[in-house]
Amino acid sequence: MPCYDKYKEINILSSEDVDLLKKFHDLSKKEKFEYFKENNEIVTILFNCLQTDFNIHLIQYVLTIFYEIIRNDGSSYSYVLSVLDSQNVYSYLMKLCTHRDTYISDKSSFLLSGSFCYNNNNFTETQIKDFILKIDFFNITEEGKMDIYINILKIDHYRQDIYELEEFLIILTKNLELSNNNANKQYKSVFCVWLLTFKDNFIKKLYKCNVITLVMNLFKKCKVEKILRVCLNIIKNILHMDDCFEIIVDNNIIQTLTVLQYDKWRDNDIYDNIVQLLHKLDQRVKNYSNFERYCHELANGKLKWSVLHTEKFWLENVMQFEKNQFKAIEQLAEIIKKYIESMINKGDVKNNNEEIDSVTVAVACFDIGEFARLYPNGKKICQNFNIKENIMILIAMKDRDIVREALLCAQKIMLNNWQSVSSAK
Repeated sequence: MPCYDKYKEINILSSEDVDLLKKFHDLSKKEKFEYFKENNEIVTILFNCLQTDFNIHLIQYVLTIFYEIIRNDGSSYSYVLSVLDSQNVYSYLMKLCTHRDTYISDKSSFLLSGSFCYNNNNFTETQIKDFILKIDFFNITEEGKMDIYINILKIDHYRQDIYELEEFLIILTKNLELSNNNANKQYKSVFCVWLLTFKDNFIKKLYKCNVITLVMNLFKKCKVEKILRVCLNIIKNILHMDDCFEIIVDNNIIQTLTVLQYDKWRDNDIYDNIVQLLHKLDQRVKNYSNFERYCHELANGKLKWSVLHTEKFWLENVMQFEKNQFKAIEQLAEIIKKYIESMINKGDVKNNNEEIDSVTVAVACFDIGEFARLYPNGKKICQNFNIKENIMILIAMKDRDIVREALLCAQKIMLNNWQSVSSAK
């Protein structure tokens, strides 16, 4: 407890204030919570203590009281703002956000950003946006920033402002990596992701930034219950998006969930969430064949090595490729053609904007080779799309992966169904 008598001697606090603060200090935690919400005077006195730059210990102590009370009951924000002048709250807490002591800065920024969630016209949009723009300049720790992100991401109107902050995605992705062993930061990171996944436009952005993949990797390895609980909610929110569903399937999340349902959980709701999610995923998988997944990936123009590009897949699905006059084969041929054009016109800035990555080309070569090998008359179909000529050009490229797959593809095209020919000998 701070030495209140000393503040009385130098006229920072009155005798009545000191007596009330001492009484409040001696209460149990539960009694403090009740007394705080029933006595406006203690709220005013405590806040006035924050305005004394005289003693860091006093400011830390008072901020801790506010922090603990509000963490216990979020509705206390509304009560505090009804007692105090909201403009004073904004100005003094903003000042403390840049305090030289990071504990004071962290707690002040947490309390002020949390107050925005219970705004009710206490703060203007200009004030809130000004606060957001200054986050990177506050003297706060990384966890302090993450607390702010969580508080403001709860407000739909300001999610875009947080997302566009320079350090937001950097901090988020860094703490979602499996190499990060700080469970608290991982929890706050997945919480940020969860708050963003209530809007499809943010889900698309998180997918493009590889954040969804990072969350799935963390979910498969993590054993911390509170992190798993949030990850389950993220999966539920993104399940309807085809791109995200691809990641869920590719990462064998169904298998992970199946294992998790036999674990013991302190929170019974986790088991119920796992069972419900497994049911939804099973239904989604039944309605979404491997060939449909393949077509979806092909339509995006970016292929990656997965179960969709294996001999097993082609043995099971090769006849599907005759649909729409072999449209999928035509698209594969177009990928290779565009890649060759981009390499020839590499100095053309406009062309470079549409450049196709080498993995996509290598996978396309493999798929075309499997089609030529396994589809009846596949070699002739490939000729219709002038594929062989472009494959021969790829063989002269510098990329080793492309050259390897192009050579194998050329062999399969020129020796259609080569396995049968070999066995016949």
